Amino acid sequence: MQMTQAIRAQVKQGTSTRRGNEATIRVFSLHDGQHQRAETTPARREASQDNSSVDQTSSSSPSSASTHELTREDTNEFLTTLYLDTVLPALFPLYEPATLSGGRCWVQTQLKSNKAVYHSALSLSAHYFTLLLAKDANHTLRTPCDQHVWDTLAMHMDSAIHVIKQDMDHYHKESSQSDVFCKLNVLGGVTQYLIFATAMPQDAGWKMHLSAALTLLDEVFQSHGIENGEYSLEEALQAMTKPSIFEGIHLGFHDARLGFSTTTGVW
Repeated sequence: MQMTQAIRAQVKQGTSTRRGNEATIRVFSLHDGQHQRAETTPARREASQDNSSVDQTSSSSPSSASTHELTREDTNEFLTTLYLDTVLPALFPLYEPATLSGGRCWVQTQLKSNKAVYHSALSLSAHYFTLLLAKDANHTLRTPCDQHVWDTLAMHMDSAIHVIKQDMDHYHKESSQSDVFCKLNVLGGVTQYLIFATAMPQDAGWKMHLSAALTLLDEVFQSHGIENGEYSLEEALQAMTKPSIFEGIHLGFHDARLGFSTTTGVW
């Protein structure tokens, strides 16, 4: 809970700061516009009025409005692509799974099937994009875009927390009947949120989520990864092996997910 409040405070701080900047930019733009209108000649004033009437007509048309309208789906697709192409390789540059073993396909599968992973990953992607906007802020004014990304970050972060809480509550109620895939699904969501939390600029008590991830990981090994009284990743992977679409090759997206979560927790 402390971690969640700290992250929310960072998001709100960024949001309020950018809203203040947006108001300032609008005030200066209005002032500059009035100053320019005072210096224009009557001929130029008439020309500008004619152009403004044309602009108003074109901007009020439905086709023009729909062309520039950015939907939430568009934003989510952009952030998903940004995460797969840029954020994930930047965070884990040494993680290069073999193409014939599925590569990073399991990540995209997780984004589609696990809501906790999806919202946490897009929160991280949005945070990364705010850093890009801040870096370029001295050269280009992108306040509306900046504000939209911060709002999107807050939305996905709240959604991730909500889904993880639901998954954990369901897991505790059905823990005696949960199979390895159910445990792995919860572990994946907690691990992804842990990655997001550690990427934030301030320490917000991420160790709490690390403890939860390690507890879930221990339960997976206790149930399916014990060999001769010792933990065995190979035994756990064999418990979830599925036939491959390629002859002689095992494409285990669950295997890759467990291996990635284990490595992240240990690291």
